[in-house]
Amino acid sequence: MASGDYRKKYNKIRNGIPQEVRDRKSEAIVGKIRQNWSRFDSYDRDFLCYYPLGSEPDLLELCKWILSNNWNLYFPVTEKDGIHFYRVNDLDGFAKGTFGVMEPVDRSVEYKGEYGVSFTPGLVFDRQMHRIGYGGGYYDRFYAAHPDICRIGICFSECQTEAIPYYEWDKPMDMIFTDIEQEA
Repeated sequence: MASGDYRKKYNKIRNGIPQEVRDRKSEAIVGKIRQNWSRFDSYDRDFLCYYPLGSEPDLLELCKWILSNNWNLYFPVTEKDGIHFYRVNDLDGFAKGTFGVMEPVDRSVEYKGEYGVSFTPGLVFDRQMHRIGYGGGYYDRFYAAHPDICRIGICFSECQTEAIPYYEWDKPMDMIFTDIEQEA
């Protein structure tokens, strides 16, 4: 199956999960991440997250917790030259941007670090930590420019499979968190 076929299949699967079930699964993912928080101790206290789009897992409760600990939290903005992450101080200052994604309005502090932790959405992940996203390659290019960042894949358990097609420029995740299990 080609990447586009995987996108269609897993987008349909994810969209088919009822909202109340997605909410519970998102809570479970946040719980699994927090239970394993010590795995991030060797990284800077810079956390890159995403604002959930459509049926993506919702990590906003985790983001609130990160902010409550006074750690740095960044959200993506898609620009002509790629994806950039900007620091936020709360979850109120967002507006719809490129591709309908909620983006931070304040773009005064861009992520320039190297040893942060990035929570990465995807349509499907495989057991070898590969990811298929929406097809723009934004995260892969960002990770190529930031090779030491900890890449954490986030998905519902229904969106994980044994193997998916990938290219040499695709950057695998370091860990994947789902509502069922955590992989390292």
